[in-house]
Amino acid sequence: RRLARLRNQVFGFVFQFAGLLQEYSGEENVALPLLYRGTSPAEAIRRARAMLAQLEVDHLRYRRPSQMSGGEQQRVALARAMVGHPQVLLADEPTGSLDAAAADTVLSALGDANRRGVAIVVVTHNPEVAARCSTRYALVAGRLYSDVPPMRVRED
Repeated sequence: RRLARLRNQVFGFVFQFAGLLQEYSGEENVALPLLYRGTSPAEAIRRARAMLAQLEVDHLRYRRPSQMSGGEQQRVALARAMVGHPQVLLADEPTGSLDAAAADTVLSALGDANRRGVAIVVVTHNPEVAARCSTRYALVAGRLYSDVPPMRVRED
């Protein structure tokens, strides 16, 4: 119970594949972590709607995940991870299924959260995403390298 509470109150998670609960709407998926905390349903829904609006996906609040594209699901999953104002946000390829405009929205939201004091760990293969991170590490052949300069995007 202690670990579950820690995960719910301190950490936010964005998985490579959204992991939304299929039986719930976008709004309900985002509100769920708040409900587990004991937030009133009305307040949880209000905060879920605000977070969906911030990520420019408030039009998805009544849709089920099966009615969303992969990129839309990913942004709803990010809203779910951020709605509880975590201290640490762990994001695995948070822009992997997004077009450039949606990826920029997500990265801007992550940057805003970081400026508010949220520690964000992003795992990515995308050099453009890595370039927007203030600190970079590279895992190459099982070895971890620190202070890695931004990767260059090849123009092939």
